[in-house]
Amino acid sequence: GTGDVSLLAPLYIPIQYDIEILKVRTEEEQIDDYVAKNKILGLERNNDNGLRFVKTFARPDSAQIAIGTTVSVTYTGRLIRNGKQFDTGTIDVNVVDPTGTASGGVVKGFNDGIAKMRYGEKAIIIFPSALGYGITGSSTTIPAYSPLLFEVEAKRK
Repeated sequence: GTGDVSLLAPLYIPIQYDIEILKVRTEEEQIDDYVAKNKILGLERNNDNGLRFVKTFARPDSAQIAIGTTVSVTYTGRLIRNGKQFDTGTIDVNVVDPTGTASGGVVKGFNDGIAKMRYGEKAIIIFPSALGYGITGSSTTIPAYSPLLFEVEAKRK
């Protein structure tokens, strides 16, 4: 009778699914797309691990940051996939040898970029997830397999 309540949704009720369909792009392709779209010029690329780096403010007169030094780094981090800022701040980084696997308390790509700088310089560092948060990501902010971009400025601590 009319009192029956069906627990099944009738076929004609539209059910909305929010599905974000991303073209499957390799991390390298995502980085290339971002670099082109944002017209980031002069990036040098480490062919061994995909780290990309360009100084946006050079201080050739300044001292090179030595391995084993603690430096103060002001940074802004963005996801390459959509350009969304996920973090900004200032942290102390104990710069470790880029040829090693340790990261000095920050992800390896971040450390290795800082190791290329002189005090007072600014740079853009871009790297694949293998040098970042890898296959797990970081909390809800950085998904798995996320290539990252950091705008950084390195100063004496």
